[in-house]
Amino acid sequence: MINKRGQVVIFVIIAIVVIAGIVAYILTRDSKVISLKDSSFEVEKVQTEVRTCVEDSLNDAINLNGQSGGYFFPDKDFVLVSFPESASNRIAVPYYLIGETVEFPNKLALEEELSRGVNSQIVSCLELVKEDSSLLESFDYSEDKIEVKSYIFNDKIKFNIKIPLVLKNNQSFLLFNNINLEKSSNYFKLYNLAVNLTEEQALHPSDFCITCTEDLANFYNISISTKELDKDNNYVILYYLTKENSEDNLVEYFSFSHKLDFATENEE
Repeated sequence: MINKRGQVVIFVIIAIVVIAGIVAYILTRDSKVISLKDSSFEVEKVQTEVRTCVEDSLNDAINLNGQSGGYFFPDKDFVLVSFPESASNRIAVPYYLIGETVEFPNKLALEEELSRGVNSQIVSCLELVKEDSSLLESFDYSEDKIEVKSYIFNDKIKFNIKIPLVLKNNQSFLLFNNINLEKSSNYFKLYNLAVNLTEEQALHPSDFCITCTEDLANFYNISISTKELDKDNNYVILYYLTKENSEDNLVEYFSFSHKLDFATENEE
């Protein structure tokens, strides 16, 4: 009896394997997973354009994210500000301090926001590659299949990016782009200065701590510009941090703001 049961189990397993093989064949008979080494010139060209697209997307995403205080899609209270260096007309700069309440993103939130921003930039860039891939019969991708992971370190940011592409030229190819890139960056240093400035200002709720700003700027060797605004009877301080990246000589930016209720205090 036991042997018969064992034989039935074996037959069931074999049947499952055969069915799975037939399904896999049907799904893949018109497509092929390839690597760069056995791809055609046209596919290699697209591969190169996609990598260039990704590298450009990283630079754009880091700049936009830094100018928005670590948020690519701000969901906190913010002030709209125009930056001459930005391609966008106005940037939403979040409040890291409202009254005596401190609200800034932690490192994990920064990485998640940066990943979302890179993903968005890659999608925009891939559309341009898609329009320019005239050597192929078709070039397509699934936006929801793109995966981006960001890892922030003190002097660099690492990115792990997966982009599945569907290419067609005489036959269909399913081409997986696993791209690992590392960018030298002062992003985390700029963020840490923003956090320190916010924590120091929170200790001086009744006035703008000018000496704190000067001391911390010298300690981090980062330039700090501030702008005072009047928003709805609140005293708003906009901070604009800049530091040149010694590796590529590009200036990196990070901005945030504080909303203080000086007007209310003075009235009392």
